[in-house]
Amino acid sequence: AANDAPKAGLESSGGTAVDTAGSNNGTLLGNPLFVPGLSGNCLEFDSSDYVRNTTATNLPTAPTNNWTINMFLRPDAVPSDWAVIGGFGNLYDNVSRASRYITYGGTINFWGHWLDIYSTADFDIGEWQMVTATYDGTTVRLYKDARQIASAYASFAAAAGHVNLAPPKWGGNFTGRIDEFTIWNGALSLQQ
Repeated sequence: AANDAPKAGLESSGGTAVDTAGSNNGTLLGNPLFVPGLSGNCLEFDSSDYVRNTTATNLPTAPTNNWTINMFLRPDAVPSDWAVIGGFGNLYDNVSRASRYITYGGTINFWGHWLDIYSTADFDIGEWQMVTATYDGTTVRLYKDARQIASAYASFAAAAGHVNLAPPKWGGNFTGRIDEFTIWNGALSLQQ
């Protein structure tokens, strides 16, 4: 795929979480609901719902791969501290910097297993917002509504082919809606 083509984008369609890139459908766990979103349906999560794929292919999992994680969120409440919102890599391994996830820890953050990048931006509860993390080979940049809110130098280990949305981790969960979740091959520019 070209650098500007998504590698995975879990979308709701026909009662399943379908990867619009064609190969990485997600398993619905708990009872996430398909409800109206920004474009067609989206997934609505309560505190016990999540989406998982542990056999994803064609993801930018190599340490030197550039990537972008992008999603639209409408939180129903302030997430629990250290709630994982979405991204890729194994949540439960002990490999340093093997994961790539957008998280919440008092503010919108990025977590890469032993790598935490903090912003000062919070979610707007009950409103749609776009949250993005990019990696260009040296720097992770975190955005809210196309405004950079944090950045830091980063290096990564190889990630497992796992994709997770609102997974249980550290006792915290995201509640609300997620729409247009995508993982891109390449670091998208601010304009993109």
